[in-house]
Amino acid sequence: MAAVLLLPSLGHHAVLNMAHRAWAGAVLLVAIVVLWRGRRARAGVAPIERAVVAVLILLLLQAGLGIVVVAVGESTLVEVAHSSVGSLTWVAVTVLLWLTRTLPPRRTDGLLASRVEAQARGSTAKAMTA
Repeated sequence: MAAVLLLPSLGHHAVLNMAHRAWAGAVLLVAIVVLWRGRRARAGVAPIERAVVAVLILLLLQAGLGIVVVAVGESTLVEVAHSSVGSLTWVAVTVLLWLTRTLPPRRTDGLLASRVEAQARGSTAKAMTA
């Protein structure tokens, strides 16, 4: 008996679905890195904490809607919801990344405050001499 090699279909729908899933995995990896950096570098900063929660909720909602799209099939309502939540997820990840890059870390020992004050004095002194 000859061995039968089972290959998946390479029709355009199958290729699009696999590309979509690969892209979703890449988005998930980027989101995990941003979440991890946000939690590690800026722990305790309220806007970042809220953005982390928003990203996690949107990622879970997006994954759930993706499962519903596959289970239900052709449904414009579900597909639009999936696309909309995907866009919101990108916005939330972008906002989280922006917050982690612009907000200073929360420090309770006053070390950060003294550094910020020293930098501000240095900037002011440079501006005055220029």
